[in-house]
Amino acid sequence: MVDWSLLPPGVEGVVRAMARSAEPMSKLNLTVPEMHLYMEHLNNLAKGGYKQPGGQTSTLIQMGVDPPEGDASYQPAVNIPSLWNLQPGNEQRARAIAFKRYGPGYWPSYPNFDVSEARYNQMHDVMAKDIGETE
Repeated sequence: MVDWSLLPPGVEGVVRAMARSAEPMSKLNLTVPEMHLYMEHLNNLAKGGYKQPGGQTSTLIQMGVDPPEGDASYQPAVNIPSLWNLQPGNEQRARAIAFKRYGPGYWPSYPNFDVSEARYNQMHDVMAKDIGETE
């Protein structure tokens, strides 16, 4: 039995989310870059997430963007987070942080934006359950 009182705030929710999501996420056969996106979700979940003006909680706000000019490590459509330090941002801020802080090929990329959005939606279905369990 785990004594959750001994762990830092937020850790219990993340551990429970990871345990609950392990099987559904494994069925998605995530790539390493997709796991990076999922880890951003867990990181923000541990911090309590961003409270949207309507009251809902977001732990990852994904943005589909073109790859950095000249970066051949990405396909044409790249999914990056636009929620950094629990603050949503515009495309310029999201790109600056995502592509400058992390190396080439770090974020998931796809042949086109329809495929990138569909794949993110598959991941989102699992991540949404993590949030519902920890609120």
